[in-house]
Amino acid sequence: MALCSELGIDPSSDSVLFCLASDLGSKATGEWAKEPFVQGWLEIDPSLAKMKAALPGLRKKLNSNPAYFKKVYMHTFDLCKAPGARSLTLETGRLFKLPPGAASSTQTDEPPAFDGDDLEMWLEFQRERGKAVSKDTWSLFIDFLRTIDKQYKEYDEEAAWPSTIDDFVEYARAKKV
Repeated sequence: MALCSELGIDPSSDSVLFCLASDLGSKATGEWAKEPFVQGWLEIDPSLAKMKAALPGLRKKLNSNPAYFKKVYMHTFDLCKAPGARSLTLETGRLFKLPPGAASSTQTDEPPAFDGDDLEMWLEFQRERGKAVSKDTWSLFIDFLRTIDKQYKEYDEEAAWPSTIDDFVEYARAKKV
């Protein structure tokens, strides 16, 4: 917490902390192994001023680089799940807020159809469902939101999506009618 304070990071809302956790080898929330932490900062510069200066670049990279976003996003699942658990509790799964660029596709310059309203609908669906988020759902959700159309008409029920995503599409279609 002291480092977050020194760096001006709000640990309850700044997703750059997930970037740092991924890039500096954190295996559990709030825990940092000395070697990857020190080595990671040595590559930048261990001064507090240089650490602070690196944060805007990480935020930008998270919002603009789909491959980096996916790397951080996947690391976040393992970082936030309870020891020995195979899924994230619903509350924990909602902690990682998707930044605006998360849905951008690597294949097109077109903006994604899945937007903030759809994300709110996803969270509402998850609350109503009341179940934990599996790693399969967590990992494929990003691919889903990068490919789905605004009305959910192009969704392929025969594709290998987790049943949670199948159920969400049914839920979303009913809401949009």
